[in-house]
Amino acid sequence: MYDEREDCGSVLDRIRGGKMREPQSYTVPRAKADEDEFVEFLRAGDPAAGQFECVSCGHGELYVGELPTCPSCAGALWERSAWTPFARVLSALGGRLNY
Repeated sequence: MYDEREDCGSVLDRIRGGKMREPQSYTVPRAKADEDEFVEFLRAGDPAAGQFECVSCGHGELYVGELPTCPSCAGALWERSAWTPFARVLSALGGRLNY
């Protein structure tokens, strides 16, 4: 039978001389911000407009309305794509630029 007190790193572990277990950190593997920056995450079903990337797989789409689950991996957590206004122009120019 499962005993929650045995697995939660409770005070009972310290009384018995055991070690407290640290809780699992809930990190997002593909988050693009530094530790001191704020990243807004949105869930599937949230109303939104703009370019978003799936946090799980990186799939990017432009959405207006309710965010769906990711069509690639069925992930439900989204973040806004980094805004790079000239990225498409520069990639289209490719090797045409002479410095």
